[in-house]
Amino acid sequence: MSTSEDRQGWAPSNTHPSNPRSVASCCDTLYLSLHGTIDGNVAKELERLRTKRREKELGKGKRSLPLADISISFGGLQFLLETPSPKGFHFRLECEDMTLLINPAPPAGTPSVHAQLRSVFLWRVGWKEAIRAVHQLGESIYRVPFRSCPVPQVSRADLCVDFQGWIPRQEDLDRFICRARYRQLHFDVTTCTGLTFGKGTIVARLYDKTREIVHSEKEWMRAAWESGEYDETAPVWRLEFQLRRQSLRELGISSAPDLLEKIADLWNYATEKWLRLTVRMQTSHKERWPMEPAWDSIRRSANFGDSVGELVRVRRQEHRMEHTLRGLVGNLSSFAALARTGTLEKTLATLEQVIEQRLFAKQVLFSDLVAAKTSRVGPVSPEEDALKSSSAELHIS
Repeated sequence: MSTSEDRQGWAPSNTHPSNPRSVASCCDTLYLSLHGTIDGNVAKELERLRTKRREKELGKGKRSLPLADISISFGGLQFLLETPSPKGFHFRLECEDMTLLINPAPPAGTPSVHAQLRSVFLWRVGWKEAIRAVHQLGESIYRVPFRSCPVPQVSRADLCVDFQGWIPRQEDLDRFICRARYRQLHFDVTTCTGLTFGKGTIVARLYDKTREIVHSEKEWMRAAWESGEYDETAPVWRLEFQLRRQSLRELGISSAPDLLEKIADLWNYATEKWLRLTVRMQTSHKERWPMEPAWDSIRRSANFGDSVGELVRVRRQEHRMEHTLRGLVGNLSSFAALARTGTLEKTLATLEQVIEQRLFAKQVLFSDLVAAKTSRVGPVSPEEDALKSSSAELHIS
């Protein structure tokens, strides 16, 4: 049986048992890429280190190879060359702060350096300093002045807030409004330990971080919590959003400077538009349900700086619609010139007859062709549904 709180939520107060408070917030995962041709001498040194490493693995070299023989320094950080390397990169370098993947001669449009920053590094120095450190690596890798170093591009960013005072329940699931259809509950026997939303370019996770660090052995997180209003007798939960390259591009974030400028707006988009917890109301239109005060309190307590403006997600479908319209206008005008139809009305009428004749000869239905293409495009999301009524407004020049 639902209570009045289930239907109406609760009013924030210092004495309410579900009054949430943030204990920490950060960019917990960050992948950055650099484009350009690395210095030839650096490439030769990396190749020499890899040869040494292989000799050690094959037992041809000294039984105890000094770490200095398979390490290299970039930007003041000492990296060990490890094997194997992932597809697309020739070298994998590791240090306690990050994994560095390098390809001296990458294909056009692909990065020559990919940095995967560790969460312990991001929590220790902050995302701003971590980005600066990666940018500075370019001085050593590309052997150019800092001002000429490639600007880091963002391929993944995870934003999170750790909080106490509110514990999500299984019955809260139907009060969430999410742009993604996929959602999953996680249990430890009968206890709900987390919720996951989405499995594409944006994924949200809400989970018991106190339980998680026991398995991940990230006890250093408690030091980060102690800087906030941390109660060591109560569990800490985390709200986390994983955003990959495509979703970031659709939100207007490509480079590290973009992220630094818009990180607060990215958080606002994720916690207001992409996912939010609501107060259950009598109306069946969930989109009209007001935001749960606990959710609003948690999202506002995250410290990602000041907002510079609302982010609008330009979906890939819109780009494809724009591209299709441009090609369609060009092909129609070419057909009109060849058929000497002149006007758009005559061109479309003539084209309809020609297409019907061709499909009839091939024993193919136009609706079948559309169905096949629709399955490739995929389902239309609420954000993309507006295209049906606004496609005429798209530029076709």
